[in-house]
Amino acid sequence: FSAANTTSLSSEDEENDESQRNIAFPCDAVELDNYNGVIIRVARASEDKRFQVGIVTEEMERRRKERDLDLSPNTHVTFGADLLLNGFDFHFAKKGSVVLKQWLPETLSRLPHGPTHQVGVGCMVTKGNGEMLVVQELTGPAARYKLWKMPTGLLDPGENINDAAVRELKEETGLDAKLYKILTFRQAHSGGDRGSDLFFVCWMKLIDENQEWTKQEEEIADIRWMPIEEFTQQELWQKSPVYQEMNDAMIRAIETDQGGMSEETHELGFRPGSNTIYIPSKM
Repeated sequence: FSAANTTSLSSEDEENDESQRNIAFPCDAVELDNYNGVIIRVARASEDKRFQVGIVTEEMERRRKERDLDLSPNTHVTFGADLLLNGFDFHFAKKGSVVLKQWLPETLSRLPHGPTHQVGVGCMVTKGNGEMLVVQELTGPAARYKLWKMPTGLLDPGENINDAAVRELKEETGLDAKLYKILTFRQAHSGGDRGSDLFFVCWMKLIDENQEWTKQEEEIADIRWMPIEEFTQQELWQKSPVYQEMNDAMIRAIETDQGGMSEETHELGFRPGSNTIYIPSKM
């Protein structure tokens, strides 16, 4: 692609094919990634759907033996449907955007999968007398069993584990707290279209021990303090070796205050931005 504002996709044939000289493709719609792949951003290209499909199909063939192609059609849903008929497949979707993919070389695809995991947190809040804060939900699987559970929830895009735990506890109970340490985490694979799940048990410390809870009316049926032994002895937990082990880890942590991971945020250094790491607790 030339550095001009527009360029023909088959420039070597330009002198011999008058029709190709009139098919221009915006350079700012094409990007080369770090893995020798081509990204075409449809929203920046022509508004003529047939024009786009024809050009993309031609460009696919030209690059088939040398690189992969990733297409971000954004709001061009009808264009995306045409591309699916031309060998593309879904890679991932998010609000306002759908990314399609096609591996162009005639070899086994090495393209990574799109996002495959959801990440959740459970907030363990304790008192010095061995009690922990538990909730009953209005709807969902836990509500069906009338299960007392920790406040839980999923991370938002771009949200750190510690920030999600603070937010979820505040949303469900009205309580302000900070992460003390991550005690354990569970990995699960549901299969099918549900993907995989990571669930982190976060030991939270209240900012003010005297604050009163306020339940989230849309999701929470009840809140109470419960002895942790009573929590772990609920019938559903007794049927699950996974949750028995997780509950044992929580009990050991409360009894000994040992183990777990604490968060630290540091500048990345070699480029702008910071990362949060979770390391063995120093206490």
